[in-house]
Amino acid sequence: MTPTIYMDTTTTIIIIAVAVCLVILIPFILIMIAKGTQVQTLKDSYRKLKVGMTEAEVANLLGRESSQDVNPDGSITKIWQLNDQATRSVFDSKSSRSIHVTFKDGKVTGYKGENINDRVW
Repeated sequence: MTPTIYMDTTTTIIIIAVAVCLVILIPFILIMIAKGTQVQTLKDSYRKLKVGMTEAEVANLLGRESSQDVNPDGSITKIWQLNDQATRSVFDSKSSRSIHVTFKDGKVTGYKGENINDRVW
C-alpha cells in the first residue's frame, strides 16, 4: 500500500511561491551576469584604443560598428553601441553605452565613451 501524503493549503502556497520566484529570479540573474560581461568587454576594448590606430585595428578590437556619421570636416565618426535595453535594470540608470571613434584619412583622431567612465579627446 502506498502512503498518502497530505499537504495543507499553506504548504502548497509556499511551494508555488518558491517555484514562481525561481522562475523569475534565475533569468534575471543570468541577464545581469551577461550584461556585466558585455559591459566589461566594452570597457576593456575602449581602454585599448589609441589615437593613430588604423580603421582595421579598431575594427579588430571592437568588431563591426553600429553606425557611422560623416562630419563637416570630412572625418568619419563610427559608433559602437552596446544595446542593453533588453537587460536594463531598475538599479542601472546608464542604459546607453557606446564608443564613438573619429577617423581622418583612415586613422583615429579622437574617441569617447558614453557611460564607460573614460574619455580621451
